[in-house]
Amino acid sequence: MSGKLRNIFLIVFCILVVACAAYLAFDYINRYRARAELSSLAGIVAQAQAQSEAEAETETEAAADSPSPVPEPAKPAIADEPVAATGPIEAVRPPILPKYRTLYSQNRDLVGWLKIEGTVIDYPVMQTPQEEDYYLHKGWNGEYSVYGLLYIDEKCDVDESDNVIIYGHNMRDGSMFGDLLDFESRSYWEKHPTFTFDTIYEEREYEIVAVFRSRVLYKNEEGFRYYSFIDALNKKEFDSYIASIKELSVFDTGITPEYGDRFVTLSTCAYHTENGRFVVVARQINHRNGPTAGGSLE
Repeated sequence: MSGKLRNIFLIVFCILVVACAAYLAFDYINRYRARAELSSLAGIVAQAQAQSEAEAETETEAAADSPSPVPEPAKPAIADEPVAATGPIEAVRPPILPKYRTLYSQNRDLVGWLKIEGTVIDYPVMQTPQEEDYYLHKGWNGEYSVYGLLYIDEKCDVDESDNVIIYGHNMRDGSMFGDLLDFESRSYWEKHPTFTFDTIYEEREYEIVAVFRSRVLYKNEEGFRYYSFIDALNKKEFDSYIASIKELSVFDTGITPEYGDRFVTLSTCAYHTENGRFVVVARQINHRNGPTAGGSLE
């Protein structure tokens, strides 16, 4: 090999080494920033929740120490009193929960928060109906992120849909939905049978109904599409969906949902087959509005 050719190979090799080093550095910095950002968001929610609970407790104590007000006498009813026309009545949303107000003021794509106690899953949940998969590789501030954020299928409505589907990356470091596959173990499920998925207006709790592996089917392919079930058109369709997820489930949770129940489906990539997915389906078991002092941002 001539000296000139050897020098060319050496230059190319050096360029490749520098490029690889730059990529690894960029990837490390991006991952570090993403983890720090997610940790900061969770901290904001936890701090706001603690403050809200403390204020509610103070108000309760103050009310207990105050004398009960004397009610005013009721005004007599006036027969045939005219009533002013007010037009159609619009649905009024409850105030945004205090723990999510700060985050919602920063990013109005926020629709809820998913938390599974005893796991790393403690994340905001986003939705952009106008742009499918926007948060697949976008962070909280809209910049590129290998982690992305958890986000809801654009066809779902967190307040109205029978089934809300949440997507997240299966990260090798266990973040996002990386640890979701641990639910394939019955013993792991027994330690984490429930989780919370709040909307920004309401706290909700869910119990896991089924855990299974599946895949995204081709357009003309026959088979069960778990990701197509969003609203049950009738009881027959509902029963068919429940039968399918129960049959696929890697173990029997002993829970049989009833027509009218509402669900959250957690979905992430799995590599047992082409376009594989790992899925956890959970049924809503209760809900409540949180403290409402301070008004709404809307």
